[in-house]
Amino acid sequence: MPNAFRITSQTAEAVQIPLGLKSLQKEVGGYIEAAFTVPSIDGGSRFVTGYVNEEGLLIGLPMCLITADGGSYSGNCIIVGLDYSTGDTVPLSATELAWVSENCEKVMEMTPFGMDTMRVWGLDLTSKEVAA
Repeated sequence: MPNAFRITSQTAEAVQIPLGLKSLQKEVGGYIEAAFTVPSIDGGSRFVTGYVNEEGLLIGLPMCLITADGGSYSGNCIIVGLDYSTGDTVPLSATELAWVSENCEKVMEMTPFGMDTMRVWGLDLTSKEVAA
């Protein structure tokens, strides 16, 4: 069962991954940095956090994520849950996965000469609704 959401220059999809530091670093290809943390649609002490490679821009990773607040991030992004009361990384709930998935959309696609198609994804987690 998926417990996280991965955004790359190729795909945006729900995935099952181990939730430890090493796994998160592997997902983004280096040291992690919290790109955003927003209150969960589930409420309580739950939040949703997106981690990116903290050196993504410096090492030339392609931009693949634009957030509603105007942030742009290079390299992969892995989105997981956060229990704010303990600081623990937790699996995304089914509701959170649906919320992230429904609010992530392809906003640009380009094919540089001789390269694979690259996509840029937009993510707007300001809405607190999930389609039934």
